[in-house]
Amino acid sequence: MKIGEKIRTLRNAHELTQEELAAKLHMNRAILNRIELGTRPLRDDEILQIANLFNVSADFLLETEFQSNVQIMNKGKSQPLQNLISVAKKSSNKNILVATNLLEQLNDNTC
Repeated sequence: MKIGEKIRTLRNAHELTQEELAAKLHMNRAILNRIELGTRPLRDDEILQIANLFNVSADFLLETEFQSNVQIMNKGKSQPLQNLISVAKKSSNKNILVATNLLEQLNDNTC
């Protein structure tokens, strides 16, 4: 779902008209309409303002396909992470060993 669609969905869920939401955001209703239609991009400050208004994270508004993003981030990362884990396991520092354990668990769940 695109950001404009998410904003429209959130607006409707809160039973707000475009006019009401635009007033809360201190913007013109026509601009909000273009944002919802996807013909006008949002500025960073607008994303934060909308996220705060609807009590959602900016990440929620920006992400399109979480699984796809995770796969893209992890693509080609498995081997370097395995190398880092191997080196860290040789440490005698307790904090590093705890962190290494967490890295292994994350690696097992994402790769």
